[in-house]
Amino acid sequence: MAKQEHCSLDNLVESILFEAAYNESNEITKAALEEAISGKLRTKPPIDTSSVEAMFKSID
Repeated sequence: MAKQEHCSLDNLVESILFEAAYNESNEITKAALEEAISGKLRTKPPIDTSSVEAMFKSID
């Protein structure tokens, strides 16, 4: 792919990561994230995302 794009492998990886990190999610992804955060699909209480420590405690 890097050869086809006329760039180095490092540059290709950097470009792919940049696109993944900075592209806004589409509506389906946003809805899935909201559903996951809400805990609707879990039989246990929702995951606490207020801090890393709280998240690990709520995952138990």
